Amino acid sequence: MEKGPSRKERKEMLSDSKEKQERTLFLGNLPIACATDKAMAKDLKSRFSTYGPVESIRFRSIPFAEPQARRVAFIKKNFRKDGTGGTCNGYVVMKTREAALAALKENATIFAERHLRVDLAAEGEGSTKTNTKKSIFIGNLPMDLEEEPVWQLFGKCGSVTNVRLIRDRVSNMGKGI
Repeated sequence: MEKGPSRKERKEMLSDSKEKQERTLFLGNLPIACATDKAMAKDLKSRFSTYGPVESIRFRSIPFAEPQARRVAFIKKNFRKDGTGGTCNGYVVMKTREAALAALKENATIFAERHLRVDLAAEGEGSTKTNTKKSIFIGNLPMDLEEEPVWQLFGKCGSVTNVRLIRDRVSNMGKGI
């Protein structure tokens, strides 16, 4: 019978994962092409490398046509075409927390004709907390709305720092808010 990790080893693993999360960036409003096109992923990595060494990049929330067969859908590039847009989320793990904090400057910048949403994956110091006094709630939105048109519309009114559309975890369809 194989013995699992000791209490000390489990504590060290948790400490390591917390430290890693503190240097991980969340990226929103990325084009799906980042996950499928190696050149675009390389451009993204190069962009964040200007702030320090990048350990890894991974992509999530890809709108697959068949969510149950994610691996096959990814290989076949079988993505939803019914308005879930061509967006996905990403995570960039920097080698140092200082590099991750410096890379927060990329929030609201343009990458592949889209405004990037960049924040620390872990809440805490340096994480951008949404100021509810400077935020607006919009309801009754089309389920197939993407973030970029919202950036462009409200950008005409002034400086926009964050756009977040709530989506269903499985289908990646918008929930209309």
